[in-house]
Amino acid sequence: MSEVNKYCCLMQEKDTTVISLKEIVNIRHSEELKKILLQALSFNKKIRIDLSGLNELDLSTLQLLFAAKKSADNKDLLFTISPVSESAKNIIKASHVLDELTI
Repeated sequence: MSEVNKYCCLMQEKDTTVISLKEIVNIRHSEELKKILLQALSFNKKIRIDLSGLNELDLSTLQLLFAAKKSADNKDLLFTISPVSESAKNIIKASHVLDELTI
């Protein structure tokens, strides 16, 4: 099962749900990203967020990722963010949530 749009892609692997974020993901994409994150959490599998194709994100994206990580932690699901583009890594570092998101 997979769900795809231009900016967010959800794919199922054997024991992992992978969500790839591409290009620019910001407040305009919040509802779609929230829906995809909730769907991933409902599968009760490891979750990996792939930011290798992400060039720009904003605080709304970081808030959703942080909330999803907390929800995954509460369900004892592994939540990782990897790989991460340099652009995304710099934005995440500047936001001071790097330790919370574990990239």
